[in-house]
Amino acid sequence: MLEPRGDKKVLCAGLICLDILSVMDHYPVEDTDNRIKRQIWQKGGNCANSAAVVAQLDEQAEFFGTLATGRAAEDLPELTFSQFQQLDLNQYKWIHFEGRNMAEVSQMVNAVQEYNHSRSMEDKINISGECEKAKYKPEYFTSTVDVLFIAKEFAQHHGFSSAHAAVDGFHRRAKKG
Repeated sequence: MLEPRGDKKVLCAGLICLDILSVMDHYPVEDTDNRIKRQIWQKGGNCANSAAVVAQLDEQAEFFGTLATGRAAEDLPELTFSQFQQLDLNQYKWIHFEGRNMAEVSQMVNAVQEYNHSRSMEDKINISGECEKAKYKPEYFTSTVDVLFIAKEFAQHHGFSSAHAAVDGFHRRAKKG
């Protein structure tokens, strides 16, 4: 469980999707018509999934993301720093960032770090970042966030062939303290 700090929340920033799952009796053969048994609509995406984990830790989680559904997700605008500036950072004890749209996300992280400079240790916001897809170039996180999540794909992109090697390699690049 996270450190208790009153009614402060954990903010998860990133993509929110509507996942539509179709359940069938068997895997469909290409170019055939098949009936589904049922369809399930559920939230998904990095931001929503991270918030679900936070809620399982009995913490209050809040989304800050762009909602993507279907093909609309392909041209969906990303979160912007100006949107982030509208948030009241006093409400949060932890902010988790998805490693995408790094030009904007790096400004968000910098704003939280600036906020933290004028706060006591117990009032500082913990910052975490997730490095999942190398195409988004989330390397900025490796030396700036307090907690770093590294996906297998990202670690392999950087030449690490095992989890142990990735931890050792990224630990050397991580923020000190």
